[in-house]
Amino acid sequence: MKVYNEEKTQELFNVDEEHGYLRPDRLLKEHHEGIAEKVIKTAEEVKDELIAEGKEVLKYEDGTYRETVARYDNGGKDVKTVMPVIEPAVPAKDEYEDIKVYHPYTDEEYIAYLRRERERICFPVINRGAAWYSRLTPEQTEELQAWYQAWLDVTETKVKPQTPEWI
Repeated sequence: MKVYNEEKTQELFNVDEEHGYLRPDRLLKEHHEGIAEKVIKTAEEVKDELIAEGKEVLKYEDGTYRETVARYDNGGKDVKTVMPVIEPAVPAKDEYEDIKVYHPYTDEEYIAYLRRERERICFPVINRGAAWYSRLTPEQTEELQAWYQAWLDVTETKVKPQTPEWI
């Protein structure tokens, strides 16, 4: 899926998801104009064709034409209103493409992101039990303490600490 800047004016190929986030969106690909309803034959023209075919068509007081479609022995009849032949309107339509939009974090959003990362990456390690801590070398303990402090300071430094390889 294509990724665009916030204004959706430029496609992005390399986004830094540590300093921003992606959200789904749509981009207008093409607008199709609507087509107005079009009268192919007026009711008057349809009436003339029916009469030419030998059908009975009467004009009523309201100005409409009605075709006699059935007659009955008692003098009654069924009629059908003569309607124009119309090509229906086609509504305007927009065609969209699903995309993602990259939003760089604001300072507040970035700090919230770093806090979530600290909870996800750092705290599960720091909260391990005494049995794990007792197996660390003095160098590892010192490196762990520095790493932990870097995570505690992350909202000030705004630099995500690199996790030691041995963790």
